[in-house]
Amino acid sequence: MFCINLAKYMKGLYIIAVTIFFSCSIFSQGELDESSKIFYRNEKTYGILLNSNGLGFNYRYAKRIDAYRKTLYEAEINYLKHPKENRVTLQVTNRSIIYGKLNSTYTLKGSIGIQKELYQKRDMGGISIRYFANIGPSLAIMKPVYFEYYDFNIGDYYYDKFLEHGNYVGRGPFTMGISEISVSPGLYGKFGFTFEYSKVDELFHAIEAGAGFDAYARKLRIMDTQPEKILFILPDDYFVLSLFISYRFGKVLSSQFTPQRNRIDNLIVD
Repeated sequence: MFCINLAKYMKGLYIIAVTIFFSCSIFSQGELDESSKIFYRNEKTYGILLNSNGLGFNYRYAKRIDAYRKTLYEAEINYLKHPKENRVTLQVTNRSIIYGKLNSTYTLKGSIGIQKELYQKRDMGGISIRYFANIGPSLAIMKPVYFEYYDFNIGDYYYDKFLEHGNYVGRGPFTMGISEISVSPGLYGKFGFTFEYSKVDELFHAIEAGAGFDAYARKLRIMDTQPEKILFILPDDYFVLSLFISYRFGKVLSSQFTPQRNRIDNLIVD
């Protein structure tokens, strides 16, 4: 079943990539600019990520190694969701809660990687296609979620963590539980494709799609459920597997091709 689901989602990712490629190609009209091409430069960009298990924001510095390759330095933050999260609006208070929510979970990541250009931009309105691979450390941050309840015995309100048969009033303040934050260190890697379609050399606009995998030293407890093997997140377990698609924007930092390799660049290339 896992293999069947994986094949289905990978097929979906392939369809997305092909669609982006042909959509951009339709509008690829413009004059060649041989004197100043974007793939000869360093880039500083930001990415807004839509993951199969949440949302994220990414910063990337891409340093030119040669005419086709770059070294990537990235920092990223993600909000991690459980596939069984179901937000419900309470009729009495008109406030929403997620039954069974134990922890709000965020991940902080830093990585290094390499990017290689597969298809160069042929005109000012065309696209370039690149693939990239990154690896680095990850830190999962779990903050307990508190709920507001009403106690009929004492006739007053109180806050507590998830109670299966509680008299819910709503979710507690976000700041409640900060002193109980727990962390879990780990490693992550990702692989994907970049479809860059900027019409101005000094600016950067692209769509990216790919897959990522995280492994942590401690189990990630997001919901009060029994461990299940569900594709793209293994709830309450050590691993997270996800697909992502993102919009990336930024700027080109230099106008001349002046490659300067450091030890990291040489290690990646060689």
